[in-house]
Amino acid sequence: MGKPVAITVAMPLLRSGKIAWLALESLCRQINLQSCPWELLVAEEQADQPVLGLKGIDPYRKRLKKAGCASIKYFPIKAWIPLTLKWELLASKAAPSSRTFVFHPADCYAPPLLLALSHEATYKGADWFCAPRYHIYNIADGRVLFYNRHEEEHLRPGGMFSTKTTYARQLPKQERPSSVDSWLYGNIRKIALEHTRKESLCRIESDERIHMNGFYVTGMNNITSLGHLFREPYPPWKVLDSLPFKVPKGILKRLRGLRKEAAAWTRRPWKKGKWYKKWKKTRNERKAQREERRGKKE
Repeated sequence: MGKPVAITVAMPLLRSGKIAWLALESLCRQINLQSCPWELLVAEEQADQPVLGLKGIDPYRKRLKKAGCASIKYFPIKAWIPLTLKWELLASKAAPSSRTFVFHPADCYAPPLLLALSHEATYKGADWFCAPRYHIYNIADGRVLFYNRHEEEHLRPGGMFSTKTTYARQLPKQERPSSVDSWLYGNIRKIALEHTRKESLCRIESDERIHMNGFYVTGMNNITSLGHLFREPYPPWKVLDSLPFKVPKGILKRLRGLRKEAAAWTRRPWKKGKWYKKWKKTRNERKAQREERRGKKE
């Protein structure tokens, strides 16, 4: 028998059949794991196209195994459920031996050291590990959003984050139409504080090496809307003309091949669904609250 699984990589999918390859490609290049086995858990709705499915995962199995992936588990979901419930589902399916739980969306091209650094942080006692800075590549036009978190904003979710698997298993079954990253961070922080009984022991760690050679993409997203940030960026956001590091030519070529579809993504018929209307209403309410707070400061 081999070593027990130490890291769980959770990947929830919704209409991600044409972009999930990006996440799989990045997992195939993970390094410095020092014979530390990890598992890949995928949960995907079956009714909404395009679907990745097991057929989309199979071509990557050998390369994933070479990168240390000891197990791949696929959980088909018949009907749509909120992202928060998919995270909770995947956490409940993590291997009993798993210590580190990595939240890995379909539109994330993770840097080669993501799993190694995440597990190292957990081993040292971190309750939440994240990238203090990260880039978001716009498939439609090639521009990039750069998020540079300031020291006073240290308690925000960050990017490319992970936590202890024992904490992830305690995530509540709640429906949240938007701000899911903040929901995850808030609940993990609460769980950590209850576990330690002391606020000072809720450890949030970050590493500068994560944000280089890795990025998110926008243009094929189902929840996040970033158009307003590209038009009118505000701190800690900044718009760049291109990614400030080298990306494999094959990856960029495939992303550029999606430009026309990404540009038309906002006009997709699925945006008329009930869940989207609920999300949009919540987003508009949060936007009004932010503008009200800004008005008071001025």
